[in-house]
Amino acid sequence: MDLNKLCADWKEIGGKKYIVRNMFGCLGIVDDHFGLIPCSYGGPFLRKRTRMPSFFDIITNSGKKVVSRDVKCEPGSIKTIWCQGGKIGLLYQPGIINVYRISGELVATYQDANKSDIILSSEFYNGIATLHSDGQLTVFDFSLNRFHPFQKINLASQPLCMDFIRGEQNECYIAFEDQSVYVIRETEIVFVKKVPFVPNTILISATGTYLAITNNNRIYIFSIASEEESIFTAPYPIDSFAFFDENRVIAIINSKTYVFGVPNINFELPFAKASLVVQDTDHTKLYTTDGMYFIQPIPYAIGSLVKNKKFHKLFTMRDLYEKEDPNFITLLREVESEAPRSISTLLFAAQSVIDPTLQELILSVAIFLIHIFGLDRSEYIYTIRKLRMLNTIRSPEFGFTTTAQGLDLMQPVHTIEFAMEMNFYEFAYRACNLFDYNSSLVAISWATTMFYLHGDKSLSQVIGKIETIQSPDYAALVNAAKSSHMSSKSQEILIDRVRNPKQKCIFLMRLPQAQPLEYALHTLDGEAIIRTLYFNKLKLTPPGFQDVLTSNPRALDHYVAYKKFVDPKVLTQVPDINVARLMMYLMCYEVPPARFGKLPDQMFALARLMNKKTVWSKNVRRHGKALLDLEEKKETLEPGETPRECVRRIFKDGNHELAMKVAKRYHVTPRMYTNIQLSVFKEVGNWNSIENMANMKQPLSYEEFAKFCAENGNKPVAMVFIRKMKSYEKMIELAKSLGMENEANILYNEWVKSGKKPKK
Repeated sequence: MDLNKLCADWKEIGGKKYIVRNMFGCLGIVDDHFGLIPCSYGGPFLRKRTRMPSFFDIITNSGKKVVSRDVKCEPGSIKTIWCQGGKIGLLYQPGIINVYRISGELVATYQDANKSDIILSSEFYNGIATLHSDGQLTVFDFSLNRFHPFQKINLASQPLCMDFIRGEQNECYIAFEDQSVYVIRETEIVFVKKVPFVPNTILISATGTYLAITNNNRIYIFSIASEEESIFTAPYPIDSFAFFDENRVIAIINSKTYVFGVPNINFELPFAKASLVVQDTDHTKLYTTDGMYFIQPIPYAIGSLVKNKKFHKLFTMRDLYEKEDPNFITLLREVESEAPRSISTLLFAAQSVIDPTLQELILSVAIFLIHIFGLDRSEYIYTIRKLRMLNTIRSPEFGFTTTAQGLDLMQPVHTIEFAMEMNFYEFAYRACNLFDYNSSLVAISWATTMFYLHGDKSLSQVIGKIETIQSPDYAALVNAAKSSHMSSKSQEILIDRVRNPKQKCIFLMRLPQAQPLEYALHTLDGEAIIRTLYFNKLKLTPPGFQDVLTSNPRALDHYVAYKKFVDPKVLTQVPDINVARLMMYLMCYEVPPARFGKLPDQMFALARLMNKKTVWSKNVRRHGKALLDLEEKKETLEPGETPRECVRRIFKDGNHELAMKVAKRYHVTPRMYTNIQLSVFKEVGNWNSIENMANMKQPLSYEEFAKFCAENGNKPVAMVFIRKMKSYEKMIELAKSLGMENEANILYNEWVKSGKKPKK
């Protein structure tokens, strides 16, 4: 196994080696690059159409158009920028930025406090620096959601061009008509030097140590920290240029590719007809008729791997092992002490390699060492996942040129948002897996797109995919199906998977042929019944609504119970009302809404019906504060917050004592209150509190606690409750029923060792 295979993509340019790789084939991007705005970290291009300024195309580095959108923006924007999560920012005079999603939705508008005209601007990923006519330099950063006054400068000479660089110390380089160049920092303004001609373009190297200035066919490159400089005059105007190393520039002149650098580096590269060169965070992209070339200085991790003889020994050792050569043992002893560090170096180097075949070469040695020395595999597994995602997005289908460093620089949540905006759902899934993010949002976004594109035909495919995800949001899918105008049958299939009975009833009410009242009565959910009846009352004529009530005695009982609390006088109009039955529905189904008891006449009416003034009605007055802030709702589908919902909200807010009091006063059963506790603790991720409940007397059984924990993905806490059961036999049986086979085996072995297991 030859380690020198890693040098397959290395090319010598001006006495120095670089990775030069043709990543994508012939590109449509070459023929029309007007208005192209590149996204950092190897992302795609945003192309503005000259005749339709509000219309954008998203084009990958492989030349594939993936999205076309009309963002319906106002005409007259002077600059376009990329913002985090794949959003687009448009800059207008005087200092207004509108941020849009790729879908065309306006996200936010920002206004600079400085109202003077913008004379220069320099965009960067996630923001833009603007120079106003009054000399104020302002920076807009989307991550901070604001404009920031950066520095005020004296405009003694006309500023011609500027370039802003973000780093540990943000800096802005401005070139003036008098040929002077200044660097502007937040704390100071420093003169850099006089340049040999009047500039019209200025560019900072990625390291921030060299500047390149052009004017028509001349280019001047110089060091900021030293006296190094070079000036070149080309036979034709410079069409495009970018740094590809600290002090070297690639320039496209009359479709030919040239290299200029310090000191006095000047030669032509043998590429085909070129049209565009783009400087990215840690690499450069050159677009020619042959394809897109990825150019990067040799990363230190790869260079050290090739130069260090120690790593050659590792590759040789693996070959000897496969051949069963006894010299393998000798090499093994030599590298044993350095094995952990060597593995980390190999894995880091694998991430820096573009070619998947060479990645496999390095990884095979890394896993060989891990296996031989019995070392931890977590770093190796993480590297594998990261490389799979990088190789996926660097495929022609996605067309990214992202490096491992670029992926690290992008925040994970923004990476996932960006992928979803581009409809790159496979990329988004891999990002979720890599960074341990919940992939349900990606799944819902993908499903929404599938519904929009393919309608009812995509239903079975979507359900099959969604069912593999833990706790999928079927309510969101129902809304997506409705907005995509899918059939009632398809919507019913999705509604049937919604767990919340009230929510399910509300969805069924929207469908013309559904029977939400029958479903609500079948589930015995009082809140769902009331909402369904309200919906019928708003939709039907009085005789029609009367027919609905008389068709089912239970529906009539619920309606009478609810109306009694909305208007106590209704009770006097109901002949032979059964007070005990009325109160039974109140306690069992938590009807009416929690605003019951706010008005004194309601409580007095209840007291008269019960033939006495109850302690319960007094306590309702005492806890009025907990109820007064509830939302008032009248003739709507949402009559109001129920006692159960009220208790849950108060408990979630952290006022556990008040939640307990309200629960007692409203006859929320201990079992229901415990279920509310479990629901809230799970939602906020407080599993310690759930585990502590095992040490206190509870209205729920240990089996119910264990089932709740296991179904919500926390088997260790489930085991805490399983171990509270009296016999090993029941413990093992429960663990198996919950799909906890490993835990059941552990319990069985403990049972055998304890000597309590009966012998057959």
